Amino acid sequence: MKLKEIIENIETLNELIKIKMPIKASYSISRLIRKLTPEIEIYNEKRTELAKELGELNKEKTQYIFKEENGVKFAKELKELLDTDISTDFIKIKISDLGDISIEPRLLLDFIFDGQ
Repeated sequence: MKLKEIIENIETLNELIKIKMPIKASYSISRLIRKLTPEIEIYNEKRTELAKELGELNKEKTQYIFKEENGVKFAKELKELLDTDISTDFIKIKISDLGDISIEPRLLLDFIFDGQ
């Protein structure tokens, strides 16, 4: 799994954990989130370090502004970081194991659920 996939779907994971589902599926999702949380924290630290190195805070000190060449370098290095492979020993949850609960299709992430 790529770091990008984790970062793009963390909100969805947080929504999934709020859904009442069979205990085994709930346990699996909770376990996955616990494993991914440190990866997300490290990503945020490294992204901030890179932004501090290549950018300057705006007047309100709410976001980093990059000069042209540094903006390109920031985007390139961030893309490389997001392309990092993250190893998890997560076993996909079979949709059939969810019983009769209702989950919105947008929450059925490919790296969590098996269509069977």
